[in-house]
Amino acid sequence: MGKYFVEIAIDKNGTTNNMKTKCKLLFEVEYDENEIIKESLWASDLGNNQYRIDNIPFYAFSVAIGDIFSAEENDGFLCAKDLILPSGNSTVRILFEDANIIQDIREQLATNYGCLSELSNLPNLIAVDIPFDKDYKIIRNFLQKGEDLEKWQYQESCLSEQHQ
Repeated sequence: MGKYFVEIAIDKNGTTNNMKTKCKLLFEVEYDENEIIKESLWASDLGNNQYRIDNIPFYAFSVAIGDIFSAEENDGFLCAKDLILPSGNSTVRILFEDANIIQDIREQLATNYGCLSELSNLPNLIAVDIPFDKDYKIIRNFLQKGEDLEKWQYQESCLSEQHQ
């Protein structure tokens, strides 16, 4: 096997029945010409060297929750290799000017648009999942309005075909 991260998911009854093995899949992100950073994402091992992404990426580009990747072991880590099947979801990052409004905006995204988000290790950054069946034009208008009002800056780190 290797030294990559593996964790067995346990359901609320304390069993592993019908649960997939969770692991960390490593993505390399070119930060600038001279620096590569690495982001590890939770993934479900689907077998046959296929892994489904289970959390929203903060730094990796062209990756969304639900995407299925192949991987290879490298220096004891399970590294993402090729996108096998896109989920149709998109990923957006929002960098806030004022961290005090983050929770309110996360609630608005969830309630009004059906978009879940995750907090970053950076206090002013969230990553947002845009499900494949949501109208991104409406969500983009909301994001652009906040940017125009200088409340935040947003970045479309992964736009699916459904949202382009």
